[in-house]
Amino acid sequence: MKRKLHFKNSLFTKLLMTTITLTSYANLQAQQKVGSNLDGSFNTDNVFGEWSVQNGGSGTVSGGYLNTTMTIQSNSKYRGDIWYNYSNLAANDIILNSTNHAYLAIKFKGSRPDGAIKLEMQRVTSGGTLVWDNTAWLGGSADGSVTTSNGDTIYYFQLTKDADFTGGDLTYRRIHILVADAVVSTSYQVDWIATFSDTASIQTYATLGLSKAEKGTSGIQLYPNPSKENYFSLQLNTESSSEDVNIEIYSLTGVLLKEETYKNSSSTIEVKHNLPKGVYLVQINHQTTTKLIVN
Repeated sequence: MKRKLHFKNSLFTKLLMTTITLTSYANLQAQQKVGSNLDGSFNTDNVFGEWSVQNGGSGTVSGGYLNTTMTIQSNSKYRGDIWYNYSNLAANDIILNSTNHAYLAIKFKGSRPDGAIKLEMQRVTSGGTLVWDNTAWLGGSADGSVTTSNGDTIYYFQLTKDADFTGGDLTYRRIHILVADAVVSTSYQVDWIATFSDTASIQTYATLGLSKAEKGTSGIQLYPNPSKENYFSLQLNTESSSEDVNIEIYSLTGVLLKEETYKNSSSTIEVKHNLPKGVYLVQINHQTTTKLIVN
């Protein structure tokens, strides 16, 4: 039975106070491609996947973030852009669905640099030619933002505002997020970039997808992640290994998909599931939340 997420911990209750601000109209290297979508995070040091920081900026991946340094432009302002598949390889094409992936969002640790933020995506047409979809997202600001309780900021673009983003599955070759025109030399950190079906899903993910600092140091490890064979294991810390362990698996929209309490007799628990490919949130003992990728 599916049911909506109920928060049982004071930290989650606090995070539910996340504020969402809608504007009137309105970089990266570690996020992995999950299946044919963009959902993922920067969890492995020095792993860049198909993302890169270009247009003069430079970046590293460490501590669960993309750490980007902007460089000066010809207009005496600073820039550091995020690209997916900058090398333009067809093998890295991704599929976005006009219903399931109607929004693209990027989460900055703290606030993003001042200046412009723009989006453009290079689409592969049915005839195999490449065209840029960008008319709706080059105004210099996103379509909306979410501010979390700890001051991190999520900016999102409504992809369906572009007249060509319609009709079901669409194939894209490259994605370009322009972060530019900062007036002082600066750097920024990105927690994740992901696609969502609606703004409610963004807010749910902002609440559940806690920043690394908020997740605490429970010492509980989940592996393998990605999960490929309908199971994952939990390596417990010394304190947890003598207690019963409650496991809840949620969709990104906050729907409970699986809940089970395990009678704990060892430091490792194997959790079986039959989840389709995608990204999920695993909550352990109503406290620790981590992302699970199923391939």
